[in-house]
Order: sequence, then C-alpha cells, then structure tokens
Amino acid sequence: MTTTTSETWAPPTEFAADLEERYGLTCPPRWGTPRHPDRPSLGPKLWKVMERLGAPPMPWQKYVSDVALELDPATGAFAHREVGLSVSRQQGKTELMLGLQVHRALAWPQQNIIYAAQDRNMARQRWEDEFWEKISSSSLATRARIRKSNGNEKILWPATRSRMGITANTESAGHGPPLDLGIIDEAFAHVDDRLEQAFSPAMLTRAMAQLLWASAGGTTKSVWLNKKRANGRALIEELFAMLAENPAAARPRAAYFEWFAPEDMDRADPATWRATLPALGHTVTEAIIAAELEKLDPAEFDRAFLNRTRKPTPPVDP
Repeated sequence: MTTTTSETWAPPTEFAADLEERYGLTCPPRWGTPRHPDRPSLGPKLWKVMERLGAPPMPWQKYVSDVALELDPATGAFAHREVGLSVSRQQGKTELMLGLQVHRALAWPQQNIIYAAQDRNMARQRWEDEFWEKISSSSLATRARIRKSNGNEKILWPATRSRMGITANTESAGHGPPLDLGIIDEAFAHVDDRLEQAFSPAMLTRAMAQLLWASAGGTTKSVWLNKKRANGRALIEELFAMLAENPAAARPRAAYFEWFAPEDMDRADPATWRATLPALGHTVTEAIIAAELEKLDPAEFDRAFLNRTRKPTPPVDP
C-alpha cells in the first residue's frame, strides 16, 4: 500500500469521543486504529506490568496497548501482527516498549524478544541503562537476571525461560531461534528495510508473534520510516472509509498510530502542542515545550515535538 494521503486528513469526531470515554485520552492521534468493540484485549494486563515497573500508563499508552494486544476471538492469537507507532520525543515511548517486552516475557514460556535501535551500541545503552535499570529497581527485580557478555546480552526470566536481547541493524539480525516479539526503535535512523526483512521470516512459525516499530519524525533520508508512515496513514484512512460503509467489515492485520501537526498549525501555539503531544499534562509541561522552542532550530523542533519530517529547507513559519 503506497497511497498518498493529505496531512490535513482527520478521523471522524466519534473516534476522539470514544478514546476519551474509554481511556480519558484528550489528545487523539491524527491517524490511529480504533478499538474493536468485540475483541478481548490483554491491554489491562500490560497496564499492571507497567505499574509494577514504576510507570503507570498514560491514557495514550493505554489506548495504543489496548488495541495492539487485541485478540482474535476465532483463533485466540493477536489480531495485529504488526504495530506501528509514530509519536514525538519524550512522550513515554520507551516505557511502553519496556512494558510490552516484560509482559511478553512473563505471560508465555520461552519467548524470544529482540530489541533494535539506531545501531547495536545504542540498543545496548538503552537495554542496560534504561530497560534493566527500571526492571532491577522495580518489584519485578527478583524475577529477572541479566547477562552482559558482549554479543550475547540477555535479560533472562527464569520462571518462563523467556529472554530479552538486542541486535544490530544488519541483514543477519534476528537470525537464529524463532522470534516472538521484534521491536525496531528509532526507525528514523534506518535507511532501508533490512531489519524488517530479517525479523519477519523468524516470526513465521509463531502464532502470537508481533513486530513493533516506533519513532519520532525523521528527515527526507529516513526512507524506511517515511514509507511506513505513508502506508500507515493510508491504512487508517481506508479503514475508516470501510467502517463507515460496513462497521462489521474485516479489519487489517496491522495497527498504526501517529500523532502529527500539519504545516498549517503554528509551532508556537500551545493549542498545537495540546493536539500533538499526548504526554502533555502528564509527564511534560507547556513550560518545558516553550523552553525547547526557544533553544532549538525551528525545523528540529518540528521534527522532535510536532513529528514533522525535517526537510532540507524548512517551510516558512506560519
């Protein structure tokens, strides 16, 4: 799917009303998969894991995880094999990704979980300094142990024999045992689809496998991210058009969520931030965003906090 969509497209008003009623979310995504009313979800189980990790989920995290972990009643497997998330920086993406990994490791036996970032060094830094740090300082600390040997880094969960590892951004990533959960973080830094092409075959024999990619906006060189965002937007626009004609229509096996401010929204207007930053009022304040606006290059502010793609020549500030 490569349909070109308009940046000013918006979902129907009932979508935002449903998110506020279900999760207390007042900052809905511009593109987002709606919750299927007839599917059970493991989202609430994940929320409890996040609470034990010391990061109770914000409304936007509840929404994304509730949809991402929907179960197909006919098979009992996850309804979505792929989950895409495009959200600005410092909104709680890391805490959500950690919660997804730990929930997976605790919920099923012998889960193979692999995390990738810009490169192996960055993946290890986040894995050790953030993921393990949060686990080891939480009430789940006694249930996990870490192995730090270079090239064989693992967070191990002995009770389920599950493991959380890292990989490099190479064609051979994910080769080896079958993969249950693959996470591609900081997708803006990936110039091609080598990780996706490496992860996907390793998931073929796993009925509950999922691929999650996540990123803030990138640049025109972020070929893979820009393609995934374009496809995700088209997926959601077509989904809402389909549901308007037939609410019972079969839904796609991918879920997508993107918070984004079109170019015609003033970067200096707090109303723009409130429509784009789902953590605002929870872990981020307007004063902090205003300070970032003062010190950052306008195009970099747009990329980091309005989730816009940075272009070689930034557009005129409205």
